[in-house]
Amino acid sequence: MLKLLRQYNQWILVVGGTLLLIAFLMPSAIQGLARQSAVSGALWATYSGGDVTGADRDEAQQELRVIELMPNQILSFLGADKDPAHWWLLVHEATEAGLVGGDGDGVAALEQIASNAKIAPEQVLFNLARASGSNRDVVLAALAKVQGVSRLVNLSLNVDRVSDRRLKQSVARSLLAVSGDMIVLDARSNTVIEAAAPSDDRLTAHLKKYADAVRPADALIGVDKFGYRIPDRFKVEWLSISKSAVAASMANSPELTTLALKKRFAQNPSKYGGGTGDSANFTALEIAVRTAVTEELVKARMDEIAKFASDQLGLAQRTLKRDGSHFVLPAEWSTQMPQLQALAQTIAAEFSISAPSYQSSGESWIGTTELAAIPGLGTAKTAKFGTPLSAPQLAAVAKELSTPSIATPFQVNIASPAMIADGGDAYFFRMIAAEASKQADDLAAVRANVEKDLIALDRFQWLEANKDALAAEAARDGIRAVATKYGVKVEFAKDVAEANAQFIQYGIRMGAGLPSLNNDPKAIAAIIEKAAPIAFAADMSAIPLADRTIAVAVPDKLSLVLMQVTAKTPVTEEKFSELASALMGQSGSRLVNVTSDPTLAIDPKSLFGFDALAKRYSFKATRGKNSPAMIDEPNPPLDPAT
Repeated sequence: MLKLLRQYNQWILVVGGTLLLIAFLMPSAIQGLARQSAVSGALWATYSGGDVTGADRDEAQQELRVIELMPNQILSFLGADKDPAHWWLLVHEATEAGLVGGDGDGVAALEQIASNAKIAPEQVLFNLARASGSNRDVVLAALAKVQGVSRLVNLSLNVDRVSDRRLKQSVARSLLAVSGDMIVLDARSNTVIEAAAPSDDRLTAHLKKYADAVRPADALIGVDKFGYRIPDRFKVEWLSISKSAVAASMANSPELTTLALKKRFAQNPSKYGGGTGDSANFTALEIAVRTAVTEELVKARMDEIAKFASDQLGLAQRTLKRDGSHFVLPAEWSTQMPQLQALAQTIAAEFSISAPSYQSSGESWIGTTELAAIPGLGTAKTAKFGTPLSAPQLAAVAKELSTPSIATPFQVNIASPAMIADGGDAYFFRMIAAEASKQADDLAAVRANVEKDLIALDRFQWLEANKDALAAEAARDGIRAVATKYGVKVEFAKDVAEANAQFIQYGIRMGAGLPSLNNDPKAIAAIIEKAAPIAFAADMSAIPLADRTIAVAVPDKLSLVLMQVTAKTPVTEEKFSELASALMGQSGSRLVNVTSDPTLAIDPKSLFGFDALAKRYSFKATRGKNSPAMIDEPNPPLDPAT
């Protein structure tokens, strides 16, 4: 026996050790399997269709791990990309609607991803499975469900939410046209309407409210549409080299003698309008040849002068250091930099021409709008930086202003490259001071605009408070009498309408009939709303003036519109039938979009948010919405009896 044990002692140790190891690990393995089985079969939530188990939650979490690798805008917007309960509800609703396909849908989505990434679909599948810690089936299922949920949300948002009756009413309202005599009382410009000068305290309070808002164009100023932020501004000086002065200096050039011109013509007759072998026709074409050669010579001389000026300006800059693409200017640079007046005299002496003109903006600050208005310089351009840039465009990207550019370096006290105007004149300009846009804190700097705006606002408030009285006055004394009283003209407004019948079927809602207010949509809508109750009549003069005189305040324009309606043109049944037939065509959805009530638009979160879905399906989590306890709770203690 002992001999047998000695002979097989190694085998006995291996087998015995294995049995002991199994006996030691078996309780833990059994407990783990039991726990996993318990979690998978545990109740996670209930809903109107039954129970949702832990296995369903685990499946949802696995799919979200896949989705996390390729973010989806719809899920991110809804907040369902990290919430298993929310994701499960979305998938459930899409499945109930028949919008979730099988693996084929997932494969199609996979191929699209692979095509965009320019790699093989199988490689994409392998990468997603490995990164998410799942398998092929989970990845394809997740992709298919994402497609289904996307279809669900998009279909819900794009569905036409308008009945045929509502559509007919909307079209009738949109195309109702009103015509009549009209006057516009603009509080921004009408000085007949009296208004007291505002106090300093009121000016200061108004400035404080709009100090950091950009000022709109005068035509866009309205209630709550004010602004006093000081824009980028600067002071400039410039040198202009006249092409005509250069041309005059070359009038006696040897290259413009008849003999020199004849030689040029003989070398290339076609260049100057002559045909092959037409050198004998020089006499007939001499004037054209002289003009063309003069232009060539003047351009060459202008290029030469521009290069000379650029070299002179650049000489002093050679010793300057750079910070990126801009120069680092020493403190004494303003006295060291080349002076444009001196450069003008140097150019005159070097090229025997009259001295180029020197000008400056003086002590006044200007902006790009004022720079653009300077004759010649405002439209001159340089191609030094690739794309041609005008002087205002170059000034706008100066280092000291709000939007500096590395690609087009420009800064205070460094002259621009040669700027060439359409007529051929050359310009060099230089900023001598600059201030970036800033909030208006000093009333004195913007007082004129603040005072003007407050007076306009007071006038408008008076107009708004007295609009009924003004309408009654127009009905009693005539609209022309009111126009004369306030110094405005009567204009005939023809077919004021919220939309144009020619364009509405193509999805374009374009108001018409109110050019004096730039066809402002809100103003037109207010006029139509006021005029709608007026009875239709073949002869509108049979309706008393008091019943067809309307007054409409337009806050966005600080204006009041007075109108005496002389005609109302409704949409005919024939026209509506024509438009309705378009609903069956490609433009149908566009017609619905421009005539439907925007208040009927669906908010995706209110329809597909977790709370909305949970309420719709009576979803109630039994262990918390994401059930963290199901995955984090410790193993149950060992039974001491075992």
